[in-house]
Amino acid sequence: MNNIMKNQKTLAYHDQCIIPTEQENKELAALSNSKMSHLLKSCALKKNEISLENLHEHLRVAMTLELSTIPPYLCALYSIEVGDSTKADYQKSYGDNAEVATLIRSVMMEEMLHFTLVGNILNAVQGEIKINHKDFVPEYPTVLPDSAGQFVVHLSKFDQSSIKTFLQIEQPTPAGTEPKLDEYETIGQFYHAIQDLMQALEEEARDKGETIFKGAKTHQIDAKFYYGGGGEIIAVNNLKNAKAAIKIILEQGEGSEHSIYDTDKKDFKQINEISHYFKFNEIYEQQRYASCQIGPKVPPQGTRMDIKHDKVYNMGINPKTENFVSADLKNLSHQFNQLYRELLDGLQKAFTGHKDEFLSSVCQMYQLRYKAVELMRNPILGTRVNAGPTFEFLSDQEIKDME
Repeated sequence: MNNIMKNQKTLAYHDQCIIPTEQENKELAALSNSKMSHLLKSCALKKNEISLENLHEHLRVAMTLELSTIPPYLCALYSIEVGDSTKADYQKSYGDNAEVATLIRSVMMEEMLHFTLVGNILNAVQGEIKINHKDFVPEYPTVLPDSAGQFVVHLSKFDQSSIKTFLQIEQPTPAGTEPKLDEYETIGQFYHAIQDLMQALEEEARDKGETIFKGAKTHQIDAKFYYGGGGEIIAVNNLKNAKAAIKIILEQGEGSEHSIYDTDKKDFKQINEISHYFKFNEIYEQQRYASCQIGPKVPPQGTRMDIKHDKVYNMGINPKTENFVSADLKNLSHQFNQLYRELLDGLQKAFTGHKDEFLSSVCQMYQLRYKAVELMRNPILGTRVNAGPTFEFLSDQEIKDME
């Protein structure tokens, strides 16, 4: 097998495999009893069941998967220093690394779209939504359902290591790969298996003159709640809609076997955009894809990217509130996590009949940014690193105790 980014001129990225380093294997062993590992094991026990309960459980895992990617992407994004607005060459949003920030932000926003689409499918098949629940929210470091626990995901600043992890998350699925609900190595395998299970259940239901898509239409987040980024929110009320939603998730993340581009231009008449994996590959290689490039078999050949890794806040890896020595930092971290809990509460309401909460919850991420940057600017006493957002779930009692 080949390490990522090796033999690019002769081997398609879709056929490459990311091999964990010795250090990553040690980290994986330490995470064997993590929350996500137990979640994976519980789902694996039911992998062969063609049941609605099994579909519900795996769709909830898919929502957890999509949520799990957002904090790491946000940490990388927020760690990029904003430029000096007094300088003539100042970039509006993210100074010297504005180009990188734009790419990461576009992926993060589309992950929110994917989270929404999976929520719509789960509601359509009458599954229970569990967003603001401790068991649903990932703790970092973690493993992701798409990886079968084969690599570790951290909260960390923007650097080559974090981008390599993002490439692992978005790794394309080789053609002909078997769909799998457990021990899957890519997101594509997992979603194709969910689609197969969903189709089998719908066919069974149709044989009886019924359908599995009986969820309340009032619980569907629809296109009018579009909030930016590529693609479009699809309200799901049948198998066709559900498949269309999964198609967006897969093609935005992985591209296709023959193209680095997603299908947003074709499906929604939007601009031509490359998929998540290849956006991260541009950052990793520090070079854009040329406009004439389509296939995934060669590395980027366009303009070089002038990435300044020294223009990044020195956030430590996987910060924890309890490790912040300063009382002020601990208080700031609690404020951040309270905002995060409010975001989760808002999303829970949005998917359970209060759709107007959706956009305000997405906007909450901008409030998170201010607190996150404030944390990242502050060094942790006794260390050589700065603080950062911890994305720790606060229980109702913990929030009450802080009042």
